[in-house]
Amino acid sequence: MAKNRFIYILVLLGTFIFFLAYKMWLSWLCLMLVLLIPIVSLIAFLITATGYKVRFKPPEKIFIGSDADVFLYGKPKKILMTSDYKVYLSITDMMSGEKKDYLIKGHGNIDVTLSVNTEHCGCFSYDISKVRLYDLLGLFSLKVKNCKNAEVVVWPNKKIAPLNSSGQRSKRLIKTNNPSAEIYEVKEYAYGDPLKSIHWKASAKKDMLLVKESYEEKKDHKIVTIPLCSDRTLVDKRLGECLFVSTQFLNHDVAHKVSVVSSGGSSSEYMVKNYRDLDIVFLNVLKTTLPKEASV
Repeated sequence: MAKNRFIYILVLLGTFIFFLAYKMWLSWLCLMLVLLIPIVSLIAFLITATGYKVRFKPPEKIFIGSDADVFLYGKPKKILMTSDYKVYLSITDMMSGEKKDYLIKGHGNIDVTLSVNTEHCGCFSYDISKVRLYDLLGLFSLKVKNCKNAEVVVWPNKKIAPLNSSGQRSKRLIKTNNPSAEIYEVKEYAYGDPLKSIHWKASAKKDMLLVKESYEEKKDHKIVTIPLCSDRTLVDKRLGECLFVSTQFLNHDVAHKVSVVSSGGSSSEYMVKNYRDLDIVFLNVLKTTLPKEASV
């Protein structure tokens, strides 16, 4: 780009000197032709840049440790004159929050190969902030707006989980008519409540009829827990074990829950009934920013 611009300036200066030295029809013609070059270059550049699209081609499903590349390509609808380009790109690791900016320069059609970091599992966001095209002489530039961003997911490898991590039964409370239940709430008597549920001691203290609303624990679906921490290696291991256990459940048509425990003890539960649900759960986890505190 700079080289072409420098050559054109030299040609323009030489032609202008020739015009000043020999004011004849040939010098006039040469000067007009040289002055027309930028106009022709601009027209060709505008036609070339019309409909220019910049796209990513992410790899298929990849796992930790595998070799994978992301392809960045851009091509105009009509190729009249090749030009230089600059691509301003940022790659963000969603789990760590780390962001890196890149400037990619080239000539002609955009055809760039970017390697994917598969050291750890995670979701990487490839964002194009700006693409600028230049004409053949490097005198004019145009910003391309037709750009698509992409996400690249590095999946964990399955790891055989310890026996005590094969899943637990989750529990929930349901109402019951058993008056001798150990878990209950006390409420004011309402018409229709059974007389055997009256809590006589509480009623005597409050001087009003109170009844027991009984509950009992019911075992629900199996649940697999994923504790998140700042140690990426440990998170890779836990996700691999969860993937193994969940896959085993689905192979036997067992619906289950996946509980993701983040910092502070807060958790999110996901219902997994099929392999698509499992992929959605892992995508959500791999987009979650890990806590900054020490590993647990």
